[in-house]
Amino acid sequence: MVSPTMNKLFDKVDSKYTLVVAVAKRARQLVDGQSSLVETNSL
Repeated sequence: MVSPTMNKLFDKVDSKYTLVVAVAKRARQLVDGQSSLVETNSL
C-alpha cells in the first residue's frame, strides 16, 4: 500500500506533471545527501 494515496497528493498539486517534478526534485535532494524527513526501517 502506497501512502499517501494519489488522490491526497492531487489535492496538493494542480497536475500530474507538477507532482512528477516535485517528486523528482526531492529524489535528487536525497541522492545529493540531504537528510530524510521521515523515519524508515530500511538498512
